[in-house]
Amino acid sequence: MPLRIHFTSQDLARITISRTLELPVSEAVMSLQVLRRRDNSVHFRAWRQEAEASFRLSTTMLSALIPASGWVPDFLTPVDRHSPASGVFETIKTTSPRRIASELRRLDQQQRIPARLTGLARGDAGIMNALVDELQTYYDHAIAPHAAAIGSILSADRSRLADIMTSKGTEALLGELHPSLHWDAPVLTLPYPRDTDFELQGRGILISSHFFCGTQPRALLNDYDTPVLVCPASVDLARQRIPGAPVDPTTSLVALSAVLGRTRAHVLSAVADNAHTTTAQLAHRLHLSMASASEHTTTLRQARLINSYRQRNTVRHVATPLGARLLSETLSERHVVQGCGITCSRLPSNTRQGIEHS
Repeated sequence: MPLRIHFTSQDLARITISRTLELPVSEAVMSLQVLRRRDNSVHFRAWRQEAEASFRLSTTMLSALIPASGWVPDFLTPVDRHSPASGVFETIKTTSPRRIASELRRLDQQQRIPARLTGLARGDAGIMNALVDELQTYYDHAIAPHAAAIGSILSADRSRLADIMTSKGTEALLGELHPSLHWDAPVLTLPYPRDTDFELQGRGILISSHFFCGTQPRALLNDYDTPVLVCPASVDLARQRIPGAPVDPTTSLVALSAVLGRTRAHVLSAVADNAHTTTAQLAHRLHLSMASASEHTTTLRQARLINSYRQRNTVRHVATPLGARLLSETLSERHVVQGCGITCSRLPSNTRQGIEHS
């Protein structure tokens, strides 16, 4: 059965390609489906084994809300506030009980909702906070450590889509997105559990590449968020590192230090290996003053190698796909530097000294 998405000329003019600087929470939600259906494809095998070792999905509320396949409640994957840095977890917490009730009724048609979760539809803040805490913990354990590999794959795929769009136009892009999609202007058709028509009504659509979405595109369509068409990212097994697989780069952190300076290279490495780390934590790990740590994070942020966001009274940092990719392609033999608590390459003795100064 098909889903038919109807475009107007205004919708065609409002097609955009997602270029997120941080992995969205929707990657975490889709990856939970990979875990639930025990997908052992070569793309997910190493990651899944690592994720299962660090997170017990069967004991969580998430397992009751995220089926192994099919539709997932949209309130768990807000579009406009999609990542930790943009406040996604606070956005989920503020979802209206009316919307949650409607989406839980729909989900209940696929799998039975446990009685303990019905409080979500009544606005029970305790249950919602516990659910979001589970999702955030899972994101930090299963997604954030692999931001470099996943971000590199998504960045390459977005570049491919952008090239089609700029060289051939939006209609050519819709026609070349995926073999299972059929574009016959002004309607885009894709496989769907039930026969459905959806009018974009001038809202446009966001095309977003995802690593964990499986082999088929999916549409995230509702009356609350920007319409999204999720497409599986192309993975070049010969050239791209698979999440969870050992790093096999070509050069070392020494080369990166020559460009950024030793301290900034180590700050970037520490941010990539410890997602959402604070400035104070960076200063402690690298034996820097707070002023020095702040100065280096400012420089890296200006170079678009990291993003920073305020959470209550602290500033936290995450590597951008550009920063993560730079590291993943330059780190060689990795080991934990004694006393630092960060992962970096084996440096010659003359470069191990005085990393406090670039």
